[in-house]
Amino acid sequence: EEEYAEEEKKCKTTDECDPCIRNTDFAGPDPQAPWFNLGENTGFSEIKLDIPIKFPDLGTPDPVDSVEYHYAFIDTNVFDGLKYSYSVTAYDIGVPAADTILTDQNTLEISSIEDPGKWSLQNPYSYLENPKGTTIHDRNFDNVIPGYTPELGQTLNVKVVPNPYIVHSKFNESEYLRQIRFTHLPTKCEIQIFTVSGEFVFKLDHASEVDGNAVWDLRTINNQEASPGLYLFSVSSPGRETFIGKFAIVR
Repeated sequence: EEEYAEEEKKCKTTDECDPCIRNTDFAGPDPQAPWFNLGENTGFSEIKLDIPIKFPDLGTPDPVDSVEYHYAFIDTNVFDGLKYSYSVTAYDIGVPAADTILTDQNTLEISSIEDPGKWSLQNPYSYLENPKGTTIHDRNFDNVIPGYTPELGQTLNVKVVPNPYIVHSKFNESEYLRQIRFTHLPTKCEIQIFTVSGEFVFKLDHASEVDGNAVWDLRTINNQEASPGLYLFSVSSPGRETFIGKFAIVR
């Protein structure tokens, strides 16, 4: 049993309580505005799974997430290298405003009933959305950058995106965030970047069992911004031939 107290008002909940629902449907006509139809499509039928699934939790020693998921949304309209934000939020119909009734027609006494549904001890609220899941500090909010999984074959075919890199191309960057991505990488490798004259520019060490991408912030080994021009890069991985490629930076 749990007890919540606010000033002199108390609310008790037990396992035997009725379900915490308001008996108002989200579909069909709006009970507060019958001329407005809420529709019948919640969208959940399209993402409902025939068989519940579990996902491996790679962030903990436990290899299996014990939670069963009954719904799954797969976003296929994405571009590699761009950041996408996803959020799961809950909403409800809110608490209706106060009901005003005429208690005595002779004296014109008027009574105002706060929260006629008895869902709020304080002033009723009307917001539909829940603030949870709207910031990066909430577990229901997540940023995802699509990309390739590690290359498992013996032959490497590493790509650079974007190539050529055009400064101020608005490719998900700002004045303080400029980067290119090496994709189709193996689980473990070393990337070395050179100018066409053979001058060493930078080195990246990549090691990941799930991510086949590495990012370079266009800063040299001396922490200077890389100059426009043509660059060569090599990707060396144990048990594989070294891959040689090139990319360009254009102002």
